[in-house]
This record gives sequence, C-alpha cells and structure tokens, in this order.
Amino acid sequence: ISLAYGKQALDVARRSSESDPADTQARQNLARALSRYGNILMLVKRRSEGFGALRESEKTILELIEREPRNRVYQDDLGTLYPRLGDAEKFVGNLPGALTQYKRSAEVFNALAAFDERNAVAQRDWAQALKSVGITELKLGQKDEARASLSTAVEIVSKLKRQNALGKWDEKIFNEMKQLLASLK
Repeated sequence: ISLAYGKQALDVARRSSESDPADTQARQNLARALSRYGNILMLVKRRSEGFGALRESEKTILELIEREPRNRVYQDDLGTLYPRLGDAEKFVGNLPGALTQYKRSAEVFNALAAFDERNAVAQRDWAQALKSVGITELKLGQKDEARASLSTAVEIVSKLKRQNALGKWDEKIFNEMKQLLASLK
C-alpha cells in the first residue's frame, strides 16, 4: 500500500515539477517524494530502483542548493536524505558506504546547528546522525572513532535535555547512546 501511495505522490510531484521547471517548491516536493519513494523501494527489496530514486532526490536537492545556497530548508532536506542513503547502503551490506552517508548527514546538521544554536531540531538531528555514525563505526571495528562520535552525540543530547528540549522519543535515543558509550569504556 505504501508503495502504491508513494508512486502516486511521486507521479504528482513529477508532473508538477515538469509543468514549471523554475518552480522551486515543485522541485523540492519532487525531491522529497523521490526520497520517500526510494526509502519504500528499499524496504520492499527493490534496491536498484530505490537507489535510483534516492540518487535522483540528492541530485534535485543539490540543484536547489546551488540555486539558493542560503536556503536552510534545502540543507535540512539533504541532511534527512543522507541517512536514507546510509540505510540503503547498509541494507546491501556496504557498511563503509553507509558510514560515508551518515557522516554527510552529521556534517549537514552540524552546519545547521552552528548557524542557529537555538535550533534544537538541528541539534537533535545532528546527534541522531552521530549515533548512526558511531554504531556503524562500531560495526566496522573502529572503536575509538565510535567512542568519539557517540560522546559528541551524548553531549549534544545532554545539553538539549538540560534545556527541556527533548521529547520521549529523544529520551530513548539518549539512553541508547549512553548505553552504547558505556559499553565502549
């Protein structure tokens, strides 16, 4: 069902984008639809198509960023896309490729958090990306790197917790990271 709805949403977004290629909102909607559809394709093991949709999403977002480099929403979309690409790489057993994508996400969210230190969402997303980096580094046997990534993530989340800027889901992430970090000591 998700696949069918994802395809419908993608078709609508593609028609809208094609009807006015200069419409940046339509291009952004297309990139988001491609990202979601690519994720769904990966989940139903249509991996070649999934990678294609995710790469097309990345290309579209990068084109938008090139047109409007200061647009933080496009940056956020890119930061959100990279974990999907990382997960896709992980699904096919390419942990080094997954690590690269997770690191790209962490870099994007780090930049967004640095741009606006009050942006708790970007900080949380940065911590989540670092958690994915750390877990992947751990799976690759890179314990020192994993310790550093997870330590930074725990610091970010601890700061957010002190500011009462964490939801229940975030608390779970925080606890998982603390447990992982404690296992590395």
